[in-house]
Amino acid sequence: MGKVIAAILVLFVGGLAHADPLSPVLFIGDSHSAGPFGAELERLLEVKGIAVNRTACVGASTTTFLKGGSLCKSGSVIDGKVADYKAPTIGELLSKAHPSTVIVALGSNMYEYLGWTSKERAATTRELVDSIRAAGAACVWVGPKYGPSSTFEEAGQVLSDITQGVAGECEVIDSRPLAEFNWCGDKVCCCDVNPHYNAHGPEGIAAAKKWALNVAGKLGLE
Repeated sequence: MGKVIAAILVLFVGGLAHADPLSPVLFIGDSHSAGPFGAELERLLEVKGIAVNRTACVGASTTTFLKGGSLCKSGSVIDGKVADYKAPTIGELLSKAHPSTVIVALGSNMYEYLGWTSKERAATTRELVDSIRAAGAACVWVGPKYGPSSTFEEAGQVLSDITQGVAGECEVIDSRPLAEFNWCGDKVCCCDVNPHYNAHGPEGIAAAKKWALNVAGKLGLE
């Protein structure tokens, strides 16, 4: 498990500890990372003295940062600021930030009903992780939540494929028990409602912030 020692994020990945107080954490993700979950996780890192470079593209998947060029809008974030932009590649982000650690929060846009297969999820995860590790950075992968349109088991399959692709090179966090919210009245799944926390008022935003707090706990940021 990750530890914060002297306000430096130290993550044990593949038995190697990475700690560089001069390098920021690169945080990439999708709409959840652009929204209250991402903003709160960034805040929780920064209050510990950890510099964060957050780039979150609404609708993003692994291929967004492998290929680059996708139009990121509708509240997307780059360098911690809301803006419309063309997605940079993971190589471009790594070259710019020179991070000691990369937090990847992707998977919510990689379900079968969106056209993804297990093989594609594992392969593109592997490619992204290879780029991160080749740059000498440690890696944490925050898996997808479940609901309102995905079941606990469906999110688990996405997480399993990501874990296969990671192949022990990143710490993997299962968000399913960390991000529960009753999207569908008195249950988490399954209904046709907006899957973004900030579309559900103060209760939704509070749930997103709790998700971030729970992830921070997994990183040792108590």
